[in-house]
Amino acid sequence: MPIVTCFELLAREEALAEGLSQGLSRGQTLTLRDSIRDLIQERFGHTPPDIGERLEQETDTHTLKSWLRRSATVDSVEAFRAFLEHGA
Repeated sequence: MPIVTCFELLAREEALAEGLSQGLSRGQTLTLRDSIRDLIQERFGHTPPDIGERLEQETDTHTLKSWLRRSATVDSVEAFRAFLEHGA
């Protein structure tokens, strides 16, 4: 039976915690993207491919949260597109 030191146990715990944190962050990013896409779809009938591509490129959750808020209040897909290009 192998002997595991305290340092090895701590390293394993830290790696597990880091992996969990990365997984949660990735899940939040995917959820925000899906929410924006769903909201644009519901409000305007479709999500244009260029907007979908732009969503896929963004990884910052603060930016995505801003986009989600804007997608709920913007008047048109064109206005949302302009926001992504100039206001983001």
